[in-house]
Parts: sequence; structure tokens; C-alpha cells
Amino acid sequence: GDPCLFLDDDERLYLYHGLTNSKPIRGIEVDKKTLTPIGEEKNLMNTNPKLYGWERTGHYNTETKRPFLEGAWMTKHEGNY
Repeated sequence: GDPCLFLDDDERLYLYHGLTNSKPIRGIEVDKKTLTPIGEEKNLMNTNPKLYGWERTGHYNTETKRPFLEGAWMTKHEGNY
């Protein structure tokens, strides 16, 4: 869900998408003209409700089922992603 295209300083284009309650955010480089994948897609991050309490659903974040998060986004600031 919610794909994000990110054009890096070196003019390489990346696609980020995903993060459901069972799948991680994934990323892959894509060709700028054709959007054809370049290389292999990689798992980048997943939910971790035990570590991050805000990743819980329900009233007052009390549900114990794995959360459903979305909205992959990449930004770069002062050389950090």
C-alpha cells in the first residue's frame, strides 16, 4: 500500500511500498524511464509493537493483534536517510 518514489541525489530512483500487519516495507531501485525494477527488492522494516507501544491498534492502544501500518516514505536530510 501507499507507494513512494524517491529520487536520490545521484539521480537513482527508488520505489518504497508496503507495511501491513504481516508484510514489511519493501524497497527497490527502478529505471527512471520505464519504472522497470533494477536488482532485487529488499525488506526494509517491519512493525514491532513490543518495542514501539504506539504501534498498537484499538481504543487507547490496547489491542494485542499485530498493527496495520502504512505510508512508506523516504526523505534525505544532511546525508541521512
